[in-house]
Parts: sequence; structure tokens; C-alpha cells
Amino acid sequence: IGRASLYRGMEQLREIGLITFDSKKIYIKKQMDFIDKMHAQGTEVLLSCHTQVNLNTEECVSLCKLLETRNPDIIKLVIPCNTDEELAENFKTMITLKKEITKCKIHFHCAGKKGKVTRIVNPMLGAHLAFCIERYGVNAHHEQLDLRSFSRAIRELDWRE
Repeated sequence: IGRASLYRGMEQLREIGLITFDSKKIYIKKQMDFIDKMHAQGTEVLLSCHTQVNLNTEECVSLCKLLETRNPDIIKLVIPCNTDEELAENFKTMITLKKEITKCKIHFHCAGKKGKVTRIVNPMLGAHLAFCIERYGVNAHHEQLDLRSFSRAIRELDWRE
């Protein structure tokens, strides 16, 4: 990962107010102190990041490497996915994240028009979690699969070698 790519990822976080720069150091002390406190109590920490902007594979890896420095147990990254090209890139992203993020578990899926597919495929590619709902209600979030449909898809697809 190049320095420029890492800087772009940090700059995006700064623009949306998640980090500040101080003498070339990134301070997110309050969050890191909280993570340490949870670890001291024996609790696992999931650090969730929803970018609301599309990122390519290199940008996702840079962002996750930055988040990895906060010492979570799991990183959950969600980005939008609205085209077939973005969908293809996001499968590549999941495979790359699994190889590059080594200090914690990684979960990656997408929101948007094409994002639902990543909720089925990415766990097959190495995402640590699968997010489902028990059943659809009146105000249900239909981007998430219901548990029965997800379980059936995993059973029916012959994806393991």
C-alpha cells in the first residue's frame, strides 16, 4: 500500500470528522482507551465503519490498516455498491482484506442496489460475520437477508472445495 493511498484514506476520515492530525500523528485516544478498557474486562470489540462513499480495494485496505492500529478484535467495513463494476471490485476487496488485515478479524459487506449479494458471497470469501434479520417486519431493512434465506443460500451453494 502506497503512502499516497494511506494518506487519502486518512484525509477522508479527517474530512468527515473521525480523526484529527497533530504533528503527523493521529489521535483517537478516547476510542483507543475505551477499546483497552473493554479488553481489560475480557470483552471483544467490533469497530464498525460505514463510509457512505465508494472506495476501491486499495482505499479499503488503507482504511482498514488505519483502523487496525486501534486494536479492535473485529473490523466491520460497509461501503455502498450500486453497479456491477463496483460489485466485482468489492469481491476483490474482500479477498484482499482477508490477506492484508492480519491483526484482527475482518468483516466487509456493501449497502446499496448491488450490496445484498455481498452479504451472501463475502462470508464465503472470508468475511468474519453474516448480518441477517430473524424475519421481515413492517419496517424491515430489506438489504439484510432474513436468516432462513441466508441459511438456505449457504447450504444450497456448493462453494467449499
